[in-house]
Amino acid sequence: MDSREVIENMVSITELSQKSSQIVAKVEKGDIQYIAKRNKVVAAIVDMEFLLLLEDACRNWPAIAQEGEFPDPWEYAKVVKMVKQGERGELDYVDYEDFKKELGITDEDLK
Repeated sequence: MDSREVIENMVSITELSQKSSQIVAKVEKGDIQYIAKRNKVVAAIVDMEFLLLLEDACRNWPAIAQEGEFPDPWEYAKVVKMVKQGERGELDYVDYEDFKKELGITDEDLK
């Protein structure tokens, strides 16, 4: 879990009670919402697809870990969900060359 991601997606219990519809809408789009109580994360709200992928990853972790691509079941579930979203056409892709051009960088700059 990336601490920046947690901070960016953290809501207080008060916000949760006041803005539950908006928070659920963010979760439905794929964002994980971290719930804080007295500035300490005590819970997370995730969409069902991610939860099912995470459960599957935990059940099958020994076989998945053996491949050595993922540090933990959480990262595995995030990547699999993103791949599935891409397959369903739910993600906007950015062309790599256009991205470099927009930033004004070259492959040499990235080395």
